[in-house]
Amino acid sequence: PLPIYPASPHWASTALRLADLFYEDQDYANAARAYQKVLASGLPRRQRPAVLSKLAGIHKGLKLYDNAIGYARQLVREFPRDSLAIEARIDIGVMLHDKGDHLQAVPELVPLLKLLKGNDWSLVQFTIAECYREMGEHDSAQREYLKLIYNSQGSVQWIGNAHFGRAKCFEKRGDYPQAIQELQAIQRKFGSTSDFGRKAADDIRRYQT
Repeated sequence: PLPIYPASPHWASTALRLADLFYEDQDYANAARAYQKVLASGLPRRQRPAVLSKLAGIHKGLKLYDNAIGYARQLVREFPRDSLAIEARIDIGVMLHDKGDHLQAVPELVPLLKLLKGNDWSLVQFTIAECYREMGEHDSAQREYLKLIYNSQGSVQWIGNAHFGRAKCFEKRGDYPQAIQELQAIQRKFGSTSDFGRKAADDIRRYQT
């Protein structure tokens, strides 16, 4: 374990290098402990956002979502204008979804849509739709998936994911013909031999049996 020294910029710099070495070696348990000690030392303010971001990422990777969200919120609270803050806000919403807190995730994510472009926008829009679907609010989910289909940014795969999401909503309602239509749309857009197309074909066969 790292010794604890009084707040000191010199010690903080040395401890940060050690923490980074743990991180690069994927020794995340020791990296987390080292970064926590760095935060408690005399770390210059300009370096704190990166450390908080790494702590959030480590705990997210370990599926310790409450801790990860805590560090991400600290980053946003202390450094709202830092370039890492918007990434932290996305992560907060996505982690709330991943831990099943869908009601909390949606209001965290919706305001971000006006701030984002590309894959980040599509990730947030898709996660909002998934939250509604997983809460059983299929009308709202269908609406949010459609927004993604018609306004998708970044990778075209988001469109395929949205069609699959809509098919799952129709399946839950027992509306298999509509579910099949969504899957056929995937085959038209991506090709029947693509990964998406083959998965759609498997689901179509399942709905038809």
